Formats: sequence, C-alpha cells, structure tokens
Amino acid sequence: MTLPFRLRLRRSALSVLTAAVAALAFGVGAASASSYTCTNSSVDQAALQALINAGGTVTIVGTCRGNWTVSATDVKIQGGGNNATLNGNGASHVLLVTAHTATLVGLTITNGTANGGGGIEAAGNATVNVVSSTVTGNSASSVGGGILAFSPATVNVSGSTLKNNSASFGGAIFSFSTVSVSGSTLTGNTASIGGGAAGAQAGGLSFTSSRLTSNSAFEGGAIVNFGGGTGVSITGSSLDHNSLYSIDGGGGAIANFSSVGDAPVTLVGTTLSSNFVPGGRGGAIFNEGNNNNTASITASGGTVFSGNQATGGGSIPAEGGAIYTEANGGVGLVTLIDTTVGPPPGSLNGNRAQYGGGIYNDAFNGLTMVTLGQGAHIVGNTASVTGGGIDNAGGAVSIGQGAVLFGNHPNNCTGC
Repeated sequence: MTLPFRLRLRRSALSVLTAAVAALAFGVGAASASSYTCTNSSVDQAALQALINAGGTVTIVGTCRGNWTVSATDVKIQGGGNNATLNGNGASHVLLVTAHTATLVGLTITNGTANGGGGIEAAGNATVNVVSSTVTGNSASSVGGGILAFSPATVNVSGSTLKNNSASFGGAIFSFSTVSVSGSTLTGNTASIGGGAAGAQAGGLSFTSSRLTSNSAFEGGAIVNFGGGTGVSITGSSLDHNSLYSIDGGGGAIANFSSVGDAPVTLVGTTLSSNFVPGGRGGAIFNEGNNNNTASITASGGTVFSGNQATGGGSIPAEGGAIYTEANGGVGLVTLIDTTVGPPPGSLNGNRAQYGGGIYNDAFNGLTMVTLGQGAHIVGNTASVTGGGIDNAGGAVSIGQGAVLFGNHPNNCTGC
C-alpha cells in the first residue's frame, strides 16, 4: 500500500512510513475454545492454539508464552486470575486476528514484536474487543506497537490500559480502519516519528472518557492523524503531559495533517493541559493542510486548553502555545465554540509560546481560518514576543458574538 503525504522540514522523516507498511506480512493461521493452565514455557503455544481453534470461551491461568492466531471461529479468551498473561516471547505478534471475532477480557498482552501490531494485529473482516485488559511492553518497527487495525477490521478497547508500547508511528495503536477506545488510559507510550499513543491514516480513531498522558514522539506526542478517513474524535477525555522529545517538532498532544485526504479532529468536553513542545509549534495541537485537502480542528462542549507550551530554542520560532494551524498547500481550519483557551477558573496556568500564546494562525501557501463562536474564551495566555491571545500571520480570524479575547499578554490579537 502507498501512503503519500506532503510534509516539509522536520516532517520529512515521515516518508519512512510507506516503506515500513509495505513490509508488513499477513499470516493466516487458526482460531480458539475452553480452559488452560499456562506453563510459562513453549508448550503453551500449541496447547492454547488448539483451544483457540475450537472457539467458544477459553479461560487461562498464569502466563502463556507463544504467538497465536484467530482465523477460523469466534473466540473469547479470558483471564482466570489477576495475572493471566499472553506473552509473545519477543518473537512475533502476541495475537494475530485475520477473521471472526476475538474478545479478550482480563488479560495482559505483552512482549510482542513485529513490523506492525506487536501486541495485537487485526486484519481482514476481524473484530477485536479488548476489555479490562492491559497491553504493555509491545513494539513494532513500523506501526501500532500495541495494536494495529487494518481495513476493514474493527478494534474496540474498553476499561483497559495501554502503556509502555513503542513503534515508529502509533506507539500503542495505529488505525487504517476503525478503532474505538472508551474508559481507558494510554500512558508512557512512544513513537520514534509520529503519534506516541495513537495514529491513524485512511482510518478513524475515537476516544471517550479516556486519558492520554505522558506519551511522547517526534510529532504528535499523543496522536498523529494523516487524514483520508473518518478522522479523530475525542469526547469527555483528557490529553495531558504529552510531549515531543525533539526540537522543531509539532503538536505536543496532537499532530493533524491532511496528507492523504481531509483530516477532521473533533474535541467535545475534553481537556488538553500541560502538553509541551520544545522549540517547535503547537504546544497542544499542530494542524496543517496538505495536498489541497483540509485539516480541521473543531472544539466544543466545554473543551479547555490550559498550561500547554511551545518554547524557543529550535531552528524555527516557537508558535502557538495551545494551537498552531497552517496551510501548507491545503486548508487549515480551527473552530472553537464553548471552549476556553487559557487557565480554568482559579488558575494562572495559561498557554505560552514566543508567538501566539494561545493560537498561531499561519496562512503559509494556502488558506487558514480561526473562527471563535459563542462561548469561545481566549483569556490569560502569554507570548514572550507578540500575540498573547492570537498571532495571525496572513490568515482569517472571525470573532463572533459571545466570543471573548481578554487579559492576554502582551496583547490579545496581533494581525486581527
């Protein structure tokens, strides 16, 4: 599969994704069924595979070592105790699901390694449900260290923890299809290029009542989206303390590019706080239009950006403490309704950057527009140079009725 996208400067390294994904191999094996006490040895692989092939419900106790496949029938694999573990021995995917439905309940999925989907790979018409489980310590050389979803597979994660997984793109999750996450925590995941916790291209990612914290990457400390799918939807969640570990990157929490199609990101009732970019752009969000497509950020429902920072020191200025948007051959749109960019009541924790403490709007090579609707508050942000609230560099800024710019330092809006 080819993954074309137009990236400049610090994002040029993302071209390695095309080659990496092309190298992924699909294996087809068997599926699951009944009760097994793990031996913590190589014996487990064949014994548990036979039960998986039979389908139904398989209860495991202890640590099973091996690599398993679901392809022939539906199966539920559940833990019979607190330490029920599937350990991939660092040899391949822990679980490869190529067809049917695999439901994983009360398990730890760990020590898987692959080109993609070190912990779990879902492909074909598969559905994978990860419930009350932990996906940790898995890696991929390309995409989806913890979980990878290929089209048209579906992955649902609920009440689970995804931590300390790694990949080039999407340390914990990468979606070329449909991935839904609810009531879960993604923490301590890393990506050497984009999306410390999660990534999507020509797919969709949704997060509900979840927390993405302390993840890191070169771009998009928590999430990277390359467009071409249904986009990223985040509701009632928190993205906090995510960061970039390299100067000149973008998007301490989210990097959004319309590289292969329109790239919508929707935030509802979500908090983005204390995310950090060293010497780059977009302390919380970097939003870039590419290839004549539209990259858009829409925030509403009491969403709050607070304490996010883009600091100086890199080869490019630090711009957009909370949000940086640009048109790099496409269209970049930011729409805020019932959203606060600034400290919550009783706090002094505003957003900070050199230029555009709250928002930087850069019409480089295209069209950008920031729209402040009813209940949009840009308050209490700081720029060390100019544009305390908004720094508008040739783009359009629309300030509607009920929107407020107040108390930003050294000014509320430059170029508006």
